[in-house]
Amino acid sequence: MKKRKPFLLLGTLLMGGLLPGLALGAGFAIHEQSGAAMGTAGAYGAARSAGSIFYNAAGIASLEGLQVELGLNMIKPTTDYTGPIHAAGGFSTVSMEEQTFYPPDLYLTKNLDGKHTLGLGVFSYMGLGTMWADDWVGREIIEEVALTTLNFNPTWAYRITDRSSVGVGLNIMHGKMEMSRDIYTGPTLNAYMDSWIDGSGWGYGWNLGYMLKPTRNLRVGLSYRSGMVLKASGDATFTPGSNVSDPTQLALLHSMVPNSSVDVDVDIPGIAIAAFEYRPPLLFNGNLTWRADVVHTEWVDYRELELEFAADELGTVASDKDYQNTWAFRTGLEFAVTRQLTLRGGWYYEQKAVKGELLEPSLPDAERNGYSAGASYSITPRIGVDVYYLLVTLQDRNSRFAYERSDGTLLDFSGGYATQIPIMGLTLRMGF
Repeated sequence: MKKRKPFLLLGTLLMGGLLPGLALGAGFAIHEQSGAAMGTAGAYGAARSAGSIFYNAAGIASLEGLQVELGLNMIKPTTDYTGPIHAAGGFSTVSMEEQTFYPPDLYLTKNLDGKHTLGLGVFSYMGLGTMWADDWVGREIIEEVALTTLNFNPTWAYRITDRSSVGVGLNIMHGKMEMSRDIYTGPTLNAYMDSWIDGSGWGYGWNLGYMLKPTRNLRVGLSYRSGMVLKASGDATFTPGSNVSDPTQLALLHSMVPNSSVDVDVDIPGIAIAAFEYRPPLLFNGNLTWRADVVHTEWVDYRELELEFAADELGTVASDKDYQNTWAFRTGLEFAVTRQLTLRGGWYYEQKAVKGELLEPSLPDAERNGYSAGASYSITPRIGVDVYYLLVTLQDRNSRFAYERSDGTLLDFSGGYATQIPIMGLTLRMGF
């Protein structure tokens, strides 16, 4: 039986503070895969390239020879929080610390005999993070949280006929999590503890896809990437703040909140995509392509997060997440100006996963719109580059979040969040 400790200090500081920082939500999903795909805002579930390993495994079935895509993305989120100043009253606006993330992606495909194609994708599927100043007003909720993942996706595709194909893959994910915050121990000791949790682990899943070309100018695709459980193990370190110097206090704090190993299971959601690609035969001599995807993400599986500590003083604590499934609509146009140059543009809309009462500064999730532009240029018949720029704007959103301190005081952290995420990327393509 799992241990549930009743101590007010432990239950409050762990459930009210540490657990929210390990939240995921749409803000931690990395859909930015393949420069050509992102030029049309990620509407790529019915397209064909090595990058289709991520969007629809069936899309690699008809690729010739050996295909290689090597990409690098740059993501630079910014968030402003406007909310109460607990100590003095009133309101303030605080900006999240600037960070830049560089998730890479690599896709390889090899056609074996005209019917069978093997592929391998190596990419980050969930990741990113948030960082706030050490002394900011919400330091008891979160100072820093980061999730880094690397997904290995071996894939096999089969061309059933000239008009249809299927694909299936195995997903092997390695993840690393880090999180820190300050813990107020209550008026008796009137001290802060610096907390730090880091861990890593593995998760396993699968993906499959199907493509059909019912007419010469229309292709449709269906794909599904399964959810998985990232089972991570690591260490929790608790350090008294600089304002604690009395040896008796230090000993008491260390005995109440000892350093410990910790296990955590993180649910990664499944994703389903229905897509089409249409090339109007009478427009621009067939050089214009329209793509659209409908994406469903199964966040509802993320119902609870548990931290299981080895130290008896800490036991196991849990936090309800109660996320909601999301829908996204992605669409874009691609125009082949010449045999060498292709231009792209797109737009997407995605719902929020985090409910208002759960919205807090470790993950300022909200409904979002993305606007993209991109281009491809073939340097030689076998070598080309894809570039894109995507601006993601999150709807300004108010939170009703509140948390309980160790002394039983309920603190209201209602406030507003404003977020923008500029993203850009470059992909090198090679065919042999």
